[in-house]
Amino acid sequence: MTHRIDIEELADVVARVRGFAGYVDDRLEFLGQRVNSLGNVWSGDAANRHAEAHARWLAGAREMHSALVALQAAAGTAQANYSAAIEVNVGMWR
Repeated sequence: MTHRIDIEELADVVARVRGFAGYVDDRLEFLGQRVNSLGNVWSGDAANRHAEAHARWLAGAREMHSALVALQAAAGTAQANYSAAIEVNVGMWR
């Protein structure tokens, strides 16, 4: 079985995933602040149900963020491993 890896493209993927994970983290913080500020002007059953729904949504969003961080780490490790293998193989031919 033969496969090819474009190291530069893989590095780009790692950078993009890192950037998106950072964006998600920033948005989660911003949305958390906005939702928390609703408590100052909104109360009652609707506010409670919204808080419950937001907590469930936030748990899912955090799970997605964790998966992005894990994906970034795995892709970064793959990039490093492929780069090291290339160096060793090139070194054997010199």
